[in-house]
Amino acid sequence: MVKEDLARVLERALDRCARDGLLPAGERPAVQLDAPKNPAHGDFASNAAMVLQKQHAQATGAAKPNPRALAQAIVERIEDPDRILEKVEIAGPGFLNVKISAGGLAPGAGGGVGGARTVRPQRRGRAAQDDGGVRQREPDRPDARGARPRRRDRRHVGEPARLGGYDVVREFYVNDAGGQVFRLAHAVYARATELDGTVPVEPLDAEDYQGEYVKDVARAWLATRPDLRKPFAELREPLRRFATGWILDHLIKPDLELFGGPHRQLLQREDAP
Repeated sequence: MVKEDLARVLERALDRCARDGLLPAGERPAVQLDAPKNPAHGDFASNAAMVLQKQHAQATGAAKPNPRALAQAIVERIEDPDRILEKVEIAGPGFLNVKISAGGLAPGAGGGVGGARTVRPQRRGRAAQDDGGVRQREPDRPDARGARPRRRDRRHVGEPARLGGYDVVREFYVNDAGGQVFRLAHAVYARATELDGTVPVEPLDAEDYQGEYVKDVARAWLATRPDLRKPFAELREPLRRFATGWILDHLIKPDLELFGGPHRQLLQREDAP
């Protein structure tokens, strides 16, 4: 059920909060999910940050509870490998409003970096093309890293066709240009200014990629010793190339290996706005 899967996603985010010292270790109340009174606010609402605000203050040494700060920490630590989330928003003093993706629990490879396509198999002699169980979704807001397929989905869907006498060709396309990818570049730039500590911090835009993996990309980029004194406009294009290449090599390709067999990479570029 979607509700149970969503509860597990939030519970794991809370576990990461505890790991990072933002909540006490040990047992805590289970995550509660309810339908928002206003459907425009999403599919589910959670008051987890409100319930745990005192524990958060105790763990962080804050003078008074700040449930909205805890809600932000929860959002930043959400990992959504099954791509059930379209977006998570913080409302009021610290409520979490969650909108479920159109694909629901369908496995996917997310974000603006990559995806795959499916073509109906043809008999031997003509190549059958499929996507290895990968589905592409363009989220309204890229909140999480590219998704690793669930273990039970890792058997390539083309395998039965191959065993049935079809030739199977696996294809994966990479969209490494356009507005969505420049949002990724800006997110990496903003995280890099946070990590560097010697330049003014660039604010992370609400539409930027929010996942923790962006910090990994930023650390790798900083290792190349970029000149952060330059404006983002000058760094944007080389940073776009670096970020998409790093994610392809360190996140997407390892995921594709789980399906077995080679994938023929297709680059599909879009003009930046």
